[in-house]
Amino acid sequence: MAETEPGDGVDRRALLLSGLAVSGAIMATPLFPREQPAITSKGSDGLRARADRKGLLCGTAVSYEILTGDKRIRDNLIEDCNIIVPENELKWSRIQPSRTGPFAYRNAQVIHDFASLHNIAVRGTCLHWWNAQPAWAKAYIPTLSAAQAGDFLQNYVRKVAGDWKGRLVHWDVTNEEIDGKGNLIDTLFAPILGEHYIDLCFNAVRDTDPDTLRCYNINYVEQDTRYEDGMRSSVLRQLERLLHRGVPIQCVGIQSHLTTMTGFTEMRYRAFLDEITAMGLKLLVTEFDVSDRGTIGSVAVRDAATAALGKAYLDIMFSYPGCLGLLSWGPTDKYHWLRRVPEKQRSDRLPLRAAPLDDEFRRKPLWHAIAAAIDAAAPR
Repeated sequence: MAETEPGDGVDRRALLLSGLAVSGAIMATPLFPREQPAITSKGSDGLRARADRKGLLCGTAVSYEILTGDKRIRDNLIEDCNIIVPENELKWSRIQPSRTGPFAYRNAQVIHDFASLHNIAVRGTCLHWWNAQPAWAKAYIPTLSAAQAGDFLQNYVRKVAGDWKGRLVHWDVTNEEIDGKGNLIDTLFAPILGEHYIDLCFNAVRDTDPDTLRCYNINYVEQDTRYEDGMRSSVLRQLERLLHRGVPIQCVGIQSHLTTMTGFTEMRYRAFLDEITAMGLKLLVTEFDVSDRGTIGSVAVRDAATAALGKAYLDIMFSYPGCLGLLSWGPTDKYHWLRRVPEKQRSDRLPLRAAPLDDEFRRKPLWHAIAAAIDAAAPR
């Protein structure tokens, strides 16, 4: 007999075999979801006031262009954020466009000035990322010996960390360093230095700006795919090696780009977080959004699905006392990065709705899910 719920007419065995449903405590959106009751939050306070009451961080990424070009963004940051992160303005390819020229901090400084004016903290991302390496470096670094490459990397990290010393509360020292098969992703320093280039980065930040929290940022560890199973294992084994060598990592940043296309199982994810926290590391949600790409239905159905998944995820994250809070990767659908990535679009070509606010900066169910998760969190 087919495994169906009474009256729903859905063959759950077929769904399971096709990979469209996942068993576990929490599931992603069913293929044909019923409209769910909207998640609501109490009161009219913004996310910032709610997070401040709980001792949590709450914020978003923002670019120079959007910050300076749209007053609604500035108003939202003041209302919803006690921390922000420049989206790209502190990445290597942006701040050192040539090897011998001056460092280009102007756009990052504008963001920092706005934040300071409104008593908003700023974090930096990222000192090493394989996908933010300037063209000149791709030609120059492979010509160096191991000793020269190590010195170059340390000097670069010390320069940037020193220039921003005392102005940032966190650094993503590294970002996306390993894949689901345990391979290093970097193609500049890793072939010369092996995994020890990560040691050099963290040691340089500790020595230059010891009061800034040092984060190891990762992606693709949240949901129920075979690749993410491999990623969780790869990340844990890499963390074990790094900490065994005394690398001064303090926090694991989890990007948290979720999607309703994929299942999410609480037990599986908690097992991963338990291992991280057992290593004495803090947690931070660094790039939160929830793509509705996998949900068929009206806007109300799609928004309810992203809110349900987002709330379930954040409830788990905030249940860990060492979780510092969350940052989304853009507050509004209007400028959201996912809409600019062709392979991440919906098959029906409708605009993605992955951010807390809609195109008109109205609060969506996902915003209320974030608010409700913050309200439910234990005070820090």
